[in-house]
Amino acid sequence: MRKSFRISVLTLTLLFAAVLGCISSAAQHLADTGGDALSVEPATTNVPRMRRTELRDSGGALVGTEDTIVGYDTVTVGFNTRLGARAIDEQDFYHLAGDRGAEDEIASARAKGAVMYNTGIAVMIGSIATAIAVPIATERQNAKYSVGQAFLTFPIGMALAMFGANRVHDHHFSATRAFKALNADSPGWATRLEAP
Repeated sequence: MRKSFRISVLTLTLLFAAVLGCISSAAQHLADTGGDALSVEPATTNVPRMRRTELRDSGGALVGTEDTIVGYDTVTVGFNTRLGARAIDEQDFYHLAGDRGAEDEIASARAKGAVMYNTGIAVMIGSIATAIAVPIATERQNAKYSVGQAFLTFPIGMALAMFGANRVHDHHFSATRAFKALNADSPGWATRLEAP
């Protein structure tokens, strides 16, 4: 009786954890622009410009180096889609811009990513559950095998979950595609983002 109680509490705990592990996109499924303009803006960061100075002793032998920040360069690292002043999700952007093909492709990629994420979470939970439950149920006869499988299957589940989460949250199209959806020419920064 006690063994089945422990396993059922473990099962309920794992089911609760699985429900919390669900993922969703940031799409708000906006119906219209409300009069605000759609735009694409560069996402930038400041990268320090360095000067390296060699430190030498009186005989001219190199004893060390010193790096000094001499300024900053602004570098475009990505882009944001906007509705007026606020950032909006890429799927909403293409919906409001009227690019149904891009909107559907993003929705499909996100649905597949969510399945991969949830499968990965389930594999991780199942891996840990097996490592805990099998030794309890078999009175520790198979403990080393059940714990060993966790070291194999848990990383697989983690990789699936991470890859799926990236498909849900990452940009699916380039900045030039976003400008094309707006029937606008791509500025230089957008074209440079695509350069290898």
